[in-house]
Amino acid sequence: MWIKVLIALLLLLLFFFGIYIAELQLNQDSTEFLAPRPVVKLQKPQKPLPIRLTRIPNQLVLTSKDGTLHKLAEPVQANIRHTLQLNPGITVRWLGDFDCQRYLARHYQNTSLPSIFADETRGSYRSDICRAAVLAREGGFYTDVDVEMNVSFEELAGKETTFLAAYSEDNSVLNALLGAVPGSAFMQEVLNQIILSYRGEPSPEQSETTAQWMGPITAYAALQVVAKRDCPEVQELHPIDETQFRCGSHVLRMFQEQSLECWNPGDGPCTLERYESDFLGVKFGIFHPSGSLVAWPRFAACKDWGCQTGGWPQAEEDQAAPLEEEK
Repeated sequence: MWIKVLIALLLLLLFFFGIYIAELQLNQDSTEFLAPRPVVKLQKPQKPLPIRLTRIPNQLVLTSKDGTLHKLAEPVQANIRHTLQLNPGITVRWLGDFDCQRYLARHYQNTSLPSIFADETRGSYRSDICRAAVLAREGGFYTDVDVEMNVSFEELAGKETTFLAAYSEDNSVLNALLGAVPGSAFMQEVLNQIILSYRGEPSPEQSETTAQWMGPITAYAALQVVAKRDCPEVQELHPIDETQFRCGSHVLRMFQEQSLECWNPGDGPCTLERYESDFLGVKFGIFHPSGSLVAWPRFAACKDWGCQTGGWPQAEEDQAAPLEEEK
């Protein structure tokens, strides 16, 4: 008898245990159904960085008195931002007067360049010296802060170029737009021509141009000197139809500054703002010899030859800071 009772109790226990297990499973299913599903966040595929196709380093050298963007006039700031937007990822090397003097004192201490720079009161001439010194050692691109770019530097330089610049309308070399590989023979010769100028012993090549300003004169002379030495067989350094040409081991790209054809509002490179401007300086462009525009020497909102960049005044207070070794 007791065996039957034990079996009955065991069956009853199994019955209730089964009910408990069923309810537990049901509650678990309900919880999982009602609970929010974990969200799997898929990472956006990273856009691969473009492969650089230029021999010139991806560096933009800029110079100004203070070496900062926010102290420049707003139209100048906007123009620089435009340049950076055209060249995402480029390294900016911005040097003020103090930075330039430290740079010259550190890297050119065995030359007269540090003292030349310290004694020069004209901002645009200090910039001529500084840009040449940095590009000669490090390479990269340089633009005056008022140059308005129409293409990226990669498109400007192409795959093989080792030096680029533009001829001005007076056939000097417009050093407002430059590109060079590190150790560029052309930029090193520009420094040499600058030193000769301050010594009062300019090379004969400097007298071959009618330009009035030191930067274009010394850049033109440097081009002539290096070409006579490294590619005397090249008779034409100013090709009519070709932007790019070889000179010994160098590959040059030379653009051309030209006046814009502003016959009608918004006529090609002569935008409406340039057409309506009373300032002659905005009505020039820098072109491939084939005709396509790469830049304007001055941004469209510029109102005077200095474009509010601070490079033209020659006041006493515009003196450079005392020389100090770079730390």
